[in-house]
Amino acid sequence: EQWGIAYVSVSENLDFSAPHGKLVASMMGSVNQYFIDNLRRETRKGKQSRARNGLSNASTTAYGYQRTDEGIDEIERKAAEAVALAFESDATGQYSDTTLADLLNRKGYKPSGRAQSGRWTREGIRYLLTNPFYAGKVRYGDDDPHDGLHTAIISEELFDAVQATRAKRTHSIGGRPRPDRVYLLRGL
Repeated sequence: EQWGIAYVSVSENLDFSAPHGKLVASMMGSVNQYFIDNLRRETRKGKQSRARNGLSNASTTAYGYQRTDEGIDEIERKAAEAVALAFESDATGQYSDTTLADLLNRKGYKPSGRAQSGRWTREGIRYLLTNPFYAGKVRYGDDDPHDGLHTAIISEELFDAVQATRAKRTHSIGGRPRPDRVYLLRGL
């Protein structure tokens, strides 16, 4: 209104520049906001319930799985080999996400159809290695993971070992390198 722009509704025959029209518009806005907030809350509750019941909320299946008509994710053997190889290799501490991507690409494992390049990338590896779904868990939001109805590709112990290995490789708070690592060109 302060820029000289008027609002016209095709479904309500109201003058929104008049006081009664402004009142109706604000009431409609409040009701619509309530509807959106309530829908968001109900959707969140439904997704939390699905996770507690062991079902995934993902619209597509995780790499290494195929979804049945009943909504259960079953292991797809060839892709599951790639998942297991990635976790087992990362647990050794000798691979970065980039070198793991190169390893899977060299071995001929194709990533999911979502990978536009058709090749494994470090981002794809990072997502794979931090997803508890592969250890038989389902999570939603910040909730703790719940036991899933699907079969795990890796053990919880291997998943935890990979998370510990990854934590050792990360930088400290503030993005500065860890003091126990030697960087040849540091400071240049």
